Amino acid sequence: MIKNEFKIQSLGMFLAAGIWGTWVIILKGVTLPGFFVTAITSLTGSLALLIVILLSGKWQDFLQTIKAKSLWRLIIVVAFLAALQNALLMVSFKLAIAGGGSVLIPIIRSLVGVIIPFTVLFFRKGEKFSLQFLFYGALATIGALSIFTWGGINVGRQISYFGLFLAFCSVVALAVQYIFLRRLAVEMAKEGRSSLNVIAFQSFLSFLFLAPLLLGYLLINREIINLNLVRQLLYIGFFGLTHVALAFIFMFKALKYVTAQQSQIIGYLEPLVSVTLSILFLKELITLGYFIGASLILVAAMAASLKTASIDYE
Repeated sequence: MIKNEFKIQSLGMFLAAGIWGTWVIILKGVTLPGFFVTAITSLTGSLALLIVILLSGKWQDFLQTIKAKSLWRLIIVVAFLAALQNALLMVSFKLAIAGGGSVLIPIIRSLVGVIIPFTVLFFRKGEKFSLQFLFYGALATIGALSIFTWGGINVGRQISYFGLFLAFCSVVALAVQYIFLRRLAVEMAKEGRSSLNVIAFQSFLSFLFLAPLLLGYLLINREIINLNLVRQLLYIGFFGLTHVALAFIFMFKALKYVTAQQSQIIGYLEPLVSVTLSILFLKELITLGYFIGASLILVAAMAASLKTASIDYE
């Protein structure tokens, strides 16, 4: 049994959430379908990590990690869920922008803090249902809803119900993903595996899951294969270094010490950052509701992160 006190272990989740929150600015200038973003960033993020591994002389460690059968099932499940939920999120987010609202999707995504405690009930191994985290998640959800409904934010009423459905599906996939991410982080710590190796492998698998969809789209829409496509791919690819490689490293470091439920509550900083950037750069309006909602999210995130977590490696 390893018991930790709150010091800086949850800082990784705060940093990862902050990085992911900048998608609202990045996607505004992208005309490609949303799944391109997930596929390309997964690819470039994994390649960047593989280069670091190679240059640091840790290639044999990487090979040993991907040969570890005890981790294979978890890595594959996490990679598939990451590809699925991110692709659904990006597609729905692009639909939201096209409908006139850059921050509609976080309304649906904000439900994850309430959904994930109940998801834990179906995946009991490694984590228990927490009524306290359910309360914190509900508090953060109320904060998010107050921002997106009466906080002066343009919610893009033109978005289709299909887009909203995709966003909700991404929330469910995200909740399940974090259950398995938590398990993976525990197994990695138990076996002494490097998070760098696991993230590189998992990100590359996520790309492989989306590659057929990406290639199929290009074959059907060959007219988009031009210099502008190359420029957009390079633009998107750059953010694989930050939004995949760097953010996932921060997250895996934190998941060894915080539960899946805690991590999702802290993750509410992601939509908060998105809204703040929308206000600053996308000319969204701001009212008192934004400040009230932001305060509730910050209180819930800090309260959840201050709770001592225990990890049983037995």
